[in-house]
Amino acid sequence: MYEKEARNEQMYLFFAVVRIDETCWVRSVLRVSDQEAGRFPDVCMLSGVPTDRAVRLAATRWRGPAWMLGLPAFGLLVGLLPGHRRCRLALPVTAAVWGIWQRRNIAATSAMVFGLVLIGAGIIGSASAVALLGAFIVPVGYVYRTRAHRNFWVTCRLGDAGSTITVEPTHAAFDAQARRLFVSSI
Repeated sequence: MYEKEARNEQMYLFFAVVRIDETCWVRSVLRVSDQEAGRFPDVCMLSGVPTDRAVRLAATRWRGPAWMLGLPAFGLLVGLLPGHRRCRLALPVTAAVWGIWQRRNIAATSAMVFGLVLIGAGIIGSASAVALLGAFIVPVGYVYRTRAHRNFWVTCRLGDAGSTITVEPTHAAFDAQARRLFVSSI
């Protein structure tokens, strides 16, 4: 039984999550008080498969476009601004989903670091072509990281009152559990 569920999850991840189709995903709302009490759904936020694993994230109060929260360090910097609060939260994630996200994140970070190394080597060695190549690779890695975040991972926004967290996009099974948890805590 477990092998069948794992195989179904892998097929789902391969076909459905490689590029998120906005029409089949939902926006879920969690209460900050539930998060502080350690209560959250027990299915993966992206695959809907039951899991006992979770990842720690931060929700930031932000009214701008959601894709900007995928920019590396953007949520951290916005959270430091006056009037923009941050809140830590835990969201359930399966090992397969986490592995895919980590590979994409590491690929983008590696490209950015490689570009910075080329810039440094070009400046030290007086090789402007190498520095220019590095100057091209860094923003490409940055854009890839932002796009990978937007197309595969979730953004977490803290509500204006600071009592709710909006997580998007999420799987319908995660949303159903989040909705039951939200209603039961009112």
